[in-house]
Amino acid sequence: RLGDQIDIDSTWTGQFYIVSKSSQEVRLQTISGAPVSLLGRSCGFRDTFPPQSSMFYHPSGLGAFVNATLDDASYLLFIADRDNHAIRGMSAACSFRCENNGRCVGPDKCECALGWSGIDCTKPVCQNSCGQRQLCIAPDTCDCIPGYHGNDCIVAKCAQDCANGHCSAPDVCTCTPGWFDSNCTTPVCEQTCGNGGNCTGPDTCTCPKDYTGVDCRTPVCEQECSHGGWCVAPNTCQCPPDYSGYDCSYPVCHQGFFVPFIELPEWMIEPATKSHWLEYQPCNFTSWCDETSGFDCAQTERGSSPETPHFGMNWRYKTGRKYKPTTCMMLELEKDAISHFQYMSSLDNSSTPHHRYSPNLPYDWYSNERLPWNAFHSPEPQFTQPYKSSQDRQVALAAYQNITQGAYMCANGGKCASPDVCSCAKGWIGFDCRVPICEQGYYEPELGAFVKNVKSDEDIATFEPFLDPRRPYDLDSSRGFSSNPDVSVWTERFLNGSTVRRNLTVTNGAQYLDDNGSQGGYECSLRGVTQWESYRSGYVFEHPNYFSKYMDEKIEDDGSIYSHWKGMDFPPTHRKTAKLIKYGHEFTHQHNSTTERSFIYTDVGHMKDGVWKVTGASWKKGNCIVEFARHCDDDSGEPSVAFVQDTDESYRPMITYDDKRAHITGRWFASKSDVCVDHVVRGCFNNGTCIAPNTCQCAPGWSGNDCSVPVCDQVCLHNGNCTHPNICTCERGWSGHDCSVAMCAQDCHHGRCVAPDTCKCDQWENEWRDGRVGGGVPLFQK
Repeated sequence: RLGDQIDIDSTWTGQFYIVSKSSQEVRLQTISGAPVSLLGRSCGFRDTFPPQSSMFYHPSGLGAFVNATLDDASYLLFIADRDNHAIRGMSAACSFRCENNGRCVGPDKCECALGWSGIDCTKPVCQNSCGQRQLCIAPDTCDCIPGYHGNDCIVAKCAQDCANGHCSAPDVCTCTPGWFDSNCTTPVCEQTCGNGGNCTGPDTCTCPKDYTGVDCRTPVCEQECSHGGWCVAPNTCQCPPDYSGYDCSYPVCHQGFFVPFIELPEWMIEPATKSHWLEYQPCNFTSWCDETSGFDCAQTERGSSPETPHFGMNWRYKTGRKYKPTTCMMLELEKDAISHFQYMSSLDNSSTPHHRYSPNLPYDWYSNERLPWNAFHSPEPQFTQPYKSSQDRQVALAAYQNITQGAYMCANGGKCASPDVCSCAKGWIGFDCRVPICEQGYYEPELGAFVKNVKSDEDIATFEPFLDPRRPYDLDSSRGFSSNPDVSVWTERFLNGSTVRRNLTVTNGAQYLDDNGSQGGYECSLRGVTQWESYRSGYVFEHPNYFSKYMDEKIEDDGSIYSHWKGMDFPPTHRKTAKLIKYGHEFTHQHNSTTERSFIYTDVGHMKDGVWKVTGASWKKGNCIVEFARHCDDDSGEPSVAFVQDTDESYRPMITYDDKRAHITGRWFASKSDVCVDHVVRGCFNNGTCIAPNTCQCAPGWSGNDCSVPVCDQVCLHNGNCTHPNICTCERGWSGHDCSVAMCAQDCHHGRCVAPDTCKCDQWENEWRDGRVGGGVPLFQK
């Protein structure tokens, strides 16, 4: 700048020039004009704001006021925009707009209109201060801050609808109890919803159809679980041990066997019977059955096959399962539910042992190693209070199976009519229908007990010599001397899903059943039953030479004893008269010659030694005890066990139960292929044995359909009859082992008795003959 002093270093050598610069030179800087890239097009025409957006087309000259500044808004800078053919004026340049009638009065400097302030004149000015939730929005004008409204601006505004709550802060909903989320549309359930259920309302679970209850852990069964059974899984009844089937409606006979419906007789199949049923069983069902000593589960015909329950989006409404389950799957049950399933432990995923009723094991919220589902008791990232948890379930392990359905039958076509009670088919009786009926023998259809004969312990002692020495017991007074015992049976019933009641039930000697009601039973007798002594009609044959071989011991009138039975209660049906003696030409009774006199002529010699007469006493069975010998089709012909007096007492299994298992004495698993028959010893006449319906096996010396025909090795001659094995009852005038000895009233002094009362005298050839031709004729002849 001219006139200024310049200091020059004297040590410096060289040349320099001083050039004078024109004071008329004007330098101009402007921010007007649109910036572009080097290759972009910047030419054009556009008046706009901010100035950086305006466009020129080859500006060629400027015009400005001398000694003026653009800070004064009254002065403009003029630009010659050559190719736009325009003179364009530019005021002071602001890079932003001066709003609300403000004007740019200098570089980026606005002069605001009255009531406005701020760098761009956008800040209104209120002389009086606004409220706590207010803003000054225009000169001396206050309004609510965003998110509030109302006279005092204390009412919050929410963009969303607070469906189950109210707007408590801008765009913030405070939900009523039981709801949460940004608009209070997500329900809150204090309980967890199990088995695929969803929380659809406050403390309300919407369950899949297979479950119900407040938390979807109560299974639903389409069928009714009858007779004390309980629904322990979807469509799965756990039955008490005396009932079976998908609905616990079919009784179990432990003396019988299971038969599938497709193999049952038509008369046993009910309408709408299901041959198979899908249900849940304990995993490793065979092991469970063995360890609990199950009966129904061990039946060989009770088949099962694994199935997969429905799953996926189309089936969640039914089963609650989104994904395909494993073979051994988990079910959520109530925390106190009783079932036969194993329960899992949350600590280490172990499970309870196999039990008939598994011990409770609620699934906890903790594990030995921390897992995502574990509960919290202190603050954690993204988790806040309340830190609350409670045991609310048991996790059961189950397998889905297709189970063969059927019913229990008893041997020989019998039906299981009620628990452990068989209704036998025609021709069979007994608690298990293995005792044949011989109607031609001692079977009594109206007998009130299955077996009944003796009346006292003394009677048993009397009959003891005739019993099998291997017998395990006697029918004594404690059993009423009959074989319908008061059977004690343990029964179980579910009272609810968490309680099972176990009772001891006594049958009180109920009669066995058959198709017509009660079965009847057997009596017996050692007495002979023949056509001469009829058991059914009571007929007793009267004949001078016939007497019953079964009478209590007594001395007859002839001084002899003919029957040696003692204490058998065989009343004498016959008596023997005294022998007859001869006085001159008369015979009289030996023991009463003064009052009774009989004249015996030579044609009634059979009466000489006395005769038998009927006493008028009735035929009576007397003391007798029926025994049974069990024969099976694999026997060698001998009974498989000792003779028994009561098949019920001997063969009925005695079973008690606890939660863990069944405890059994004497149970055996029968099947329809097992052929075991309890032969009835003395069930047919004359010690015969009933071995099949109306089939008698006679004792030695007897034959016939009912064993009433005695067998004699010898022939009973002269119209004699075989009345007892190898014993002939001879016709009048004959005696001897085979009735070959004639009886004569007279003594054949010089001869022998050759026919009743007929002597054949000794004769010799007469030597006194006449002289006739051929030796002549005796001179003396009758």
